[in-house]
Amino acid sequence: MSVRSPAPSAPFPQGSGPEAEASRDDFFLALQTALADEFSIEREFGRGGMGVVYLAREVRLALDGLDATDETNALLSKRAAGA
Repeated sequence: MSVRSPAPSAPFPQGSGPEAEASRDDFFLALQTALADEFSIEREFGRGGMGVVYLAREVRLALDGLDATDETNALLSKRAAGA
């Protein structure tokens, strides 16, 4: 599966301050719009020298009423406890 990028007019905005923050918001909205058919992008997950990571869910795999995070956390807790 290929992931389309929103092809912003400039690379991901760097720096700090209100102007950079507004640019990052615009980039985030453009990314959400470009990937809306395939992914639901919830929020920025992390940032580093090589780029930005977003928390996203694949739309076609979404299940109503199921919180995979809770189930995953329970499974990881069991494994960590040696069960």
